[in-house]
Amino acid sequence: MNIILFIIFLWNIEVIDSGGYSYTSLEINSSNMPQVVYGGDINSLSYLKYAIYNGANWSTFIIDSLPGGIISFINKRDSIYVVYTDGISLFFARSLIGNVWVKENTGFFPDPYDALSMDVDSLRPNIVFFSNSGNYLVHIYKENGIWYSDTVSNNSPGDGASIFTDSQNIPHLSFFSISPTGLIYAKRQGNVWMKENVDNTGGSVSCLRINENGEIYILYPSFSSESPVVLAYKLNQNWVLEKLRDSSLSGIEAMEIFENKI
Repeated sequence: MNIILFIIFLWNIEVIDSGGYSYTSLEINSSNMPQVVYGGDINSLSYLKYAIYNGANWSTFIIDSLPGGIISFINKRDSIYVVYTDGISLFFARSLIGNVWVKENTGFFPDPYDALSMDVDSLRPNIVFFSNSGNYLVHIYKENGIWYSDTVSNNSPGDGASIFTDSQNIPHLSFFSISPTGLIYAKRQGNVWMKENVDNTGGSVSCLRINENGEIYILYPSFSSESPVVLAYKLNQNWVLEKLRDSSLSGIEAMEIFENKI
C-alpha cells in the first residue's frame, strides 16, 4: 500500500502597525521573540519605529521622528543597533537598556536609495554604504568616540553590500564591482582591504556570513542563465559555487548560519 503524506505549513499573519512603512528589518532576541525595526521612505511622514513581540502582543516604540529610509538593524547580545538616514546624513542609534535610544549623526553621507549593512563586534560598530558622490563603497567604524572611514572600492555601484565581523573583530565584505565585474569578497587586514573575485556573473546584492569555524559563505543572485540563487563558499582556498534555486527574481534578503547545517 502506498501512503501519500501531505505536510502543510501555515503562516500566521499579524499586523504590527499601520501606516506608510516601506522598509523593515527583523531580528530574533535571546528569548526567541521577534523584533522589527521599520520606517518609511525618506520623503514620507512616517517615524522610524521598533516593535517587539512578547508571545501574545506587539509593543511599538518610536526611535526617531525621521522616517529612516533604507535601514539596517542588528541585535547583539540583546543590545539593539540601527543605522538609517534622513536622505542626507547617516545616523546610528543604539538601545542598550530597555527602549531608551541613544542617537547620533555619524557625519557621513550615504546614497539614500541604496542599502546599508552593519555588524557590531566586541569593540565597535562597522557599517558599509555607497557614497552619494559616486560609485564608492565606504566602510566606517567607531573607536574612542570618533567615527573613522576608509574606501573599500572605487568601482562599486549601489545596491546590496554585506558586512560581517569574525571572532577576531576583523570585518569581511561581499559586494558587486564594476571593474573587475562581478561579486567581490574583501577582508580588512590592518588598513588594507584584500579582495578576491568570487563570481564574474553575479552579486548585485549579496549576504555574507561566517560560522563558528571561520568558514565563509555568500548568498547572492547570479546574472548567468536562469538567474539562479547561488551559495559560494571556500574549499581548499578556492571558491565553490553551488546553485540553490533556478530563479532569483524575488531577490536576496538574508542568510543565517545554523549549527550542523552550514
